Amino acid sequence: MTGILGHARTALLAAALLVGGPTLVAGDALAAPPAPGARAPASNRVQIGVMVVYANNSGQVDPRLRSLQRQLEMMRFTGFKLLDQHDDTLGVNQATTLQVEGGRRVQITLVSRDEENAQIRVQVFKDNEKKVDTTLTTKRGRTVVIGIGKYQDGSLVLPVTVSD
Repeated sequence: MTGILGHARTALLAAALLVGGPTLVAGDALAAPPAPGARAPASNRVQIGVMVVYANNSGQVDPRLRSLQRQLEMMRFTGFKLLDQHDDTLGVNQATTLQVEGGRRVQITLVSRDEENAQIRVQVFKDNEKKVDTTLTTKRGRTVVIGIGKYQDGSLVLPVTVSD
């Protein structure tokens, strides 16, 4: 990754990891929103796949997460265990909500979509207090990884995939 945008992404990730706050790792998550006047999609619905992953430093990787291991390792952990999986179909302005470990509730809303990209809003609540509230644009078919806070001796992360 080169250029100003590449350096900005690296700085953003490093800053988030240093302060221990929520972290987002995605190759295209910081891409610009779709251009005005882009062709309207045939359907305003997308598939949302959310994994709940316990990241730690055990060195053990759940075989179901091998395809995401490189992305997950950017969260600075060596071990990853899949705790839960949630799939849903959303239309624009529709949300899906799931309960996750550590007393957290995650709400994902499809903000918009076009032929290539989807914009989603991810909110994480713990004890009814909002801990994470981020909106990102990603290419459909790609997975973004969002760190949502400490859990046991590691952290909880959410690989989120948006596809047709």
